[in-house]
Amino acid sequence: MDKLLVTFNKIECARTKAASLRSIVIMATSYPKIVMNNLLNQPLPYQLVICDCLGALSTDESVVLIFFDHFKKLFKCTTPYAEKHSDTNITSLQPLQVICALNEICKNVQLQSLVKQQFPDVFCRLIIILASYTEVEMPAKDIQCLKPTNLCLKAAKQILTCCGYDEVSKVLPYSGVTELKDVLDIIPKLTKEMCVVASDILPSFVSSLAQFSRSECIPWRSCATKFLASLLEYYIDISLVLAENIIEILLGCQSDSSCMVRQIAFYGLGVALEKLHWDITSRYCDGIVDAFLRTLEYYNGKEELQVVLECILSFSKLLKALEKSNYQLCSFQVTAAVRIKPLFEQESGDLRAASFYFLGDLADSSLRGKNADVFKEHIYGDFVPLLLHLVDENEGVVQGCKYALQRIAPILNSPNISKTIQKNISTNNVNFTELTSEFVAILGEELQELLPVLLQACASYWKTECILIKAHALLLARIIIQATNEESFNEIPMVTLSHRLLNLCEDCDPYVRAQAIKTVSSFFLK
Repeated sequence: MDKLLVTFNKIECARTKAASLRSIVIMATSYPKIVMNNLLNQPLPYQLVICDCLGALSTDESVVLIFFDHFKKLFKCTTPYAEKHSDTNITSLQPLQVICALNEICKNVQLQSLVKQQFPDVFCRLIIILASYTEVEMPAKDIQCLKPTNLCLKAAKQILTCCGYDEVSKVLPYSGVTELKDVLDIIPKLTKEMCVVASDILPSFVSSLAQFSRSECIPWRSCATKFLASLLEYYIDISLVLAENIIEILLGCQSDSSCMVRQIAFYGLGVALEKLHWDITSRYCDGIVDAFLRTLEYYNGKEELQVVLECILSFSKLLKALEKSNYQLCSFQVTAAVRIKPLFEQESGDLRAASFYFLGDLADSSLRGKNADVFKEHIYGDFVPLLLHLVDENEGVVQGCKYALQRIAPILNSPNISKTIQKNISTNNVNFTELTSEFVAILGEELQELLPVLLQACASYWKTECILIKAHALLLARIIIQATNEESFNEIPMVTLSHRLLNLCEDCDPYVRAQAIKTVSSFFLK
């Protein structure tokens, strides 16, 4: 075979060359695997003669089917890169050779019908492989100029063109994919176009994706999960069985070791709750709530906090779906509210904002359910963070606090509190002193025994690194002290609080020092 290829290289006559290529096709009909393997194992980049031979073989459908079978088997049992070398993976040569051959074979537009039959399995693998080709190196210096991601993109665009999916092909770039994030960003656009022009092959596509959602390779799992989540978003005519299969896969991803996979899966569950008919999602409601609550209880590190953020956003979508359906779940609102409280003080402004919005949604949900009284007992402990974060430096957090306060007010069964909240937070710029003074004064009249508890909650914010919130926590403490009666004042741990206040009088920030001195004075003026 090698001698034949050397001979072909020397042929200049077009007619002789065509006859020689036909001889390769005839040989391939008798020994398809031998011929195919010899061609595939040629060094990259493929010389023109190899491309011509592959083009000639594309005229024989039986040989093409053998090639597709080889392609699928190869990427089922072979990772596209070798073991780690320093900090970078080294690309395996064989998968790259097959991808380059696929590009040449799919240039034959006469194969459209056959390629369409193979498309779900083959295209799914191409995009999954693309994800694992980010941040890898070629195995030899003489082919360093070739970029695995570009070769993969080229083959993916070619197979789309061969199938007549030109609009889908336009979504894929020719280059510029260097990170896994780049691939994940492409997938929703790709899925959206596929749902328009290739909806008939999507059930088969999901079957192919399902096997990669259980792969040992994190980029493969991430890509498969992103595709499944995007299908729920854009596949309007999705069948009941297909939707249920995807939801079950996404729920199974919650035990995944990768934070990225879990985050994408939560996004997908949120899409399902938002887009699908309630008759479908209600069957999985208990399992979804259980996954949400587990995530809110166990998290560690910045990566997991991104999972928690997506969990909260999707949990809010569940609460809104419950509202529309009048579906009654077992009481979970208090448990969820307890578990999100530590998130109010996280560094991420997006996470703080989402947590306050979610608290408001939980209040709405408990009001419609049978546990409003239990939730009300818990919500008293959230007054202090809700009020203090009205001066948060992040505008999204401020809006989240306003949203939560408006929805908490009806639970309190206090017309005066509802009126005060509505009056003060309806404006763009909240007057913190005016709102808290009125709010605490009403609590002093209606729930005097709660004030010492709120004061100690304020004291916990005297240690925060945020100067603005620390200073306003001192201001709020002073307002609470002024509203306490003699009985409540006697319950305040004066020694402990006084010691902490005296330390704050020496704080490095002058605004904090001024507020601390005023708060110390309020103890003696009482």
